Amino acid sequence: MKPQIELIPELDVYLDFSNGPVRFLEIGSGPHSRVGAHSSRGQIDHHCIDIKADDYHDYVKSHGLDVAPKYIRPTQGDVYALDNLFPSASFHLVFSMNLLDELDDPLAALEQMINVCRSDGTIVIYNILDRKKEQPTSFAKWSFRIEDKSIMMTREDRSVSLSSYIESKGLHVSRQCTDRFLKMRIHMPEEGYENLRLSWEQGRHETERFWRSVIKPDSKYHAEWMARMDPEKEFDSALLTHVRNFNNNKLAVLDVGAGPCTSLGYKADGIEIRLTASDYYANLFSEILEQNKITPPVKTVFADALHLTQSFSENTFDIVYSRNALDHVLDPIKGLSEMIKVAKVGGLVCVYGHANEGEREFYQGFHQWNFAVENGDLVIWRPYRKYYVSELFRESVTMGTVWGVGSYYAVLYKIKSL
Repeated sequence: MKPQIELIPELDVYLDFSNGPVRFLEIGSGPHSRVGAHSSRGQIDHHCIDIKADDYHDYVKSHGLDVAPKYIRPTQGDVYALDNLFPSASFHLVFSMNLLDELDDPLAALEQMINVCRSDGTIVIYNILDRKKEQPTSFAKWSFRIEDKSIMMTREDRSVSLSSYIESKGLHVSRQCTDRFLKMRIHMPEEGYENLRLSWEQGRHETERFWRSVIKPDSKYHAEWMARMDPEKEFDSALLTHVRNFNNNKLAVLDVGAGPCTSLGYKADGIEIRLTASDYYANLFSEILEQNKITPPVKTVFADALHLTQSFSENTFDIVYSRNALDHVLDPIKGLSEMIKVAKVGGLVCVYGHANEGEREFYQGFHQWNFAVENGDLVIWRPYRKYYVSELFRESVTMGTVWGVGSYYAVLYKIKSL
């Protein structure tokens, strides 16, 4: 396995350094970097600059202070003149925190940051949304705000759209926002697959943490969990309305990414439900359930969504279903293809979940892709890549019900084997 690092824990940005050190530029750090230095391990070539670096050094020296050894001190540098300090396309990661709102011309600074970032790199920007109001003694000249999904910066005499500026450069920006804080990530056009994979692999820890919490009696999801565990739970009636062939009142159903216990239900009047629940983390879930002495009505078995045909024969299931799972796999196009393969001709594939989870979750962990509905079609996308399901699989499926705004729900009918 290739080595990896969590460059800045709160950013959840993972970069591959198997081909040499990662080059990292931190701008406007203050007296010392906000990130522990890793260069001693040869993993990060960490550059840290600040326009007042020399003043900070003099102050620290005159007051007999010192910077903790794990942090590096900045060198003198102006964000408006990065191209004079570094060659273009120098850094894998460019980072600033509470800097843009202090500048006279934040767009000029942003252009410099884009110029020194590699085409396969990432730019991450943190800022308090309205620092002028929250911290009146700060140097903030601008206020950040979100307006019609656009990232805006305003001051008394001017308003600029960072989102529009970034898009005018042909780049994609994603954001996370709380009531107080904005985290913005600019994806460069050749953002590497290896970096995507490394970030995706961290999702296992979040999955384990989530499900261990769900089964606890004080969990906010506990009522839903108990409903899943009810062996008399009615099978999803909405899903049944889409079935065109009941095969002598017997339905073979596969739940892909079911978690420790399927959400589909088990009983339907006059219909025999032959349900298989599968998940890549089935062994982990079995361990969690055994530790808590829990036995689900249908045990989840191991199957990799990207290789379903290694676990099940093609043309086996009347219904192949996935809820909040297909957008979590590393290659959802391959995953959907595998779901279609194991569905019977005449059967259906149904995918359902929250729309645009990658954007909402800042492309952290499993959230590397987005599913959404556009003009009656299911769209799978991430920065610089976009796929329309009706076009990808037009020889094998027809589109049934497709709807969604904050969520997506799509039914595909298999007409021909892949």
